[in-house]
Order: sequence, then C-alpha cells, then structure tokens
Amino acid sequence: MNMLEKHQAHFRFSVGVEGYVYCYIRKNACSSWKRFISKESPESAELANFDTPMQFLGKHHKIFNVEKINSVSNRVAVLRDPVGRVVSGFLNQYVRNMDKPGLLHKLVSKKTGQGIESVSFYDFVSFYLCETQDLDLEVHFIPQACHLNEYVEYNKVWRVDRLYQEAEKEFGKLLADRYFKSKVNNTDYDSFGLNVSNVSSGEIFSVYKESGKFPDKKDILNDEIVDLISSRYSGDIDIMRSLRE
Repeated sequence: MNMLEKHQAHFRFSVGVEGYVYCYIRKNACSSWKRFISKESPESAELANFDTPMQFLGKHHKIFNVEKINSVSNRVAVLRDPVGRVVSGFLNQYVRNMDKPGLLHKLVSKKTGQGIESVSFYDFVSFYLCETQDLDLEVHFIPQACHLNEYVEYNKVWRVDRLYQEAEKEFGKLLADRYFKSKVNNTDYDSFGLNVSNVSSGEIFSVYKESGKFPDKKDILNDEIVDLISSRYSGDIDIMRSLRE
C-alpha cells in the first residue's frame, strides 16, 4: 500500500457525479481551491466549527492512499511558472509580513547571516533558496515537483494562468465565476522605475506600507536571478515545459 509523503496534501471532492482529487500546492491559487472545496462540501455547515479551512479539509476531504487517489476519475494538479511563484512568495510571505516576522524570516536570516530587513531579493534567492535542501525550505517555497507523488497519475494538470478557463470547462461557468474568476489574495504591483533586486527588503516594505504596492516582476528580476531560480527549480521548469508542448 503506497501512502503519500507528509508534505503531499491531496483532497477529495465531487462536483455532481464526478469525483476529483486535488493536489494542494501553496502559491498556486491554493486559497481559491480551499474556498471552493470547503464551501461546496456536503459538510460545509460544519465550517464554522473549525479555525481554518485547512482544518476542515483535513477532517472531511484529505486522502492519503495512492491507490485510492488513482481510483478517482479526475486527479488535478495546478502548476505555476517557478520564477513568478518565487517572486510572489518573497513579496507576499517575506516582505509583506516583515512587521510580524515568522519562521520564514528566521530561516532566511540564519542562512544569510543578515538581519531580516537587510535581505535583498538577490540574497533571498542566492543564499537561502539555492543553499537549502528541498524539504528544508519554508513550505511556500518547496518545489512543486515535490508535492506531486510519483505514483499518482495526474490526468488534469493545469497552468495557474489558465485556471479560470480550465475550471469553467471542467466545473461550469457558475462555479468558475464564483471561485476562480477573481484572486482570493490579490496583490497590487506597480513599476518602481528601477531595478530593486539588490534593494533591502526593509526598503521595499517601507514603500509597500506607504503605497500598498509591490514592485513589478520586471523590477525585481535580472538575468542572473532568473537563471538562479530556473536552476534551483529545474524540475518544475521541466514540468511546465511539458505542458506547453
């Protein structure tokens, strides 16, 4: 009997007579999926009894057995360009939360040897992501390939930038509009007019606190950083490339 690894969360749900299993991957529209599965659950009346949707899903929808997963007709994984995923993770998980630092900040500070406000995006990528083993990374930065179980036959692998279109085709317009048309955790971006890849996260946070906006992806990236991320997440790059072929 094959069981999922601890970090490979999968949730079973139904839409009409069709059964589905969804592979949960952070930073890949997972908030929309949590809301969708929990709100449409036959046990949704119990949601108020749980502190978080994840606790609810863990009790009512989590599935651990690979054979049982493969017995469900539709096995869904949603994947994202790793470069965009890392940028989003850095800005939303690290910079946005600098006034209430958590595990990620402690891990990055320890790995880089810098104070949490001094770390630039280049430092974050070069000295934290590239120097930390896959499963030792904070959960939002574990490679997507690690979340996919090698024995599960995923037959619906969608790109996050086409999630609404895929959801509309699969679940119908009503459910797609309700859960996937708008982002649950939307972030405002704006051009800073200069490259900020080596600017301290504290400075980026100060601009964010004043304007409510983060730098555009093009303002925080450079060729070296893109190459570093692409090398670090080469397995994810290979999977994404296969989706385009």
